[in-house]
Amino acid sequence: MADAGLLLPATLAHHLGLRELVDEHLDLGAAPGRANPGAKLLTLVMSALAGGDCIDDANALQAGATGRVLGFTVKAASTLGTFWRSFRWGHVRQLDRVSRELLTRAWAAGASPGGDPLTIDLDSTICETYGLTKEGGSEFTYSGGCAAITRCSRSPPARAAC
Repeated sequence: MADAGLLLPATLAHHLGLRELVDEHLDLGAAPGRANPGAKLLTLVMSALAGGDCIDDANALQAGATGRVLGFTVKAASTLGTFWRSFRWGHVRQLDRVSRELLTRAWAAGASPGGDPLTIDLDSTICETYGLTKEGGSEFTYSGGCAAITRCSRSPPARAAC
């Protein structure tokens, strides 16, 4: 199976109840993408972890028995697009609540760093973009790049070598 590296994060998501948290706290109202938000979010997360950088890349997870291995129904890219287009500002706040509860559950399960500080660096990677008209290419203080969420450690962040 090409995406076997997803087994550990999928198992962790299952044990922490991520899908259920999203289903409980994310309310998209009457929007077309409102059904099964937990499975849709998990599909997007697993796609990103597998190296997907756009919604269409999630289709790779539909190959073979990936859904059975990951423990949830993998959603099609077209379904995920409808899901994302249903979001408004308040939905992001709902996902913040999911994030807080998920972190609380992870800490309770023993993932806390104990007394050591934990650093979550939301801007540790600069990915090159080509041209200022590219989305995000002109909106950052450094030229020609955009940031990705990639680093979490128990020690203070070190300067990344490019």
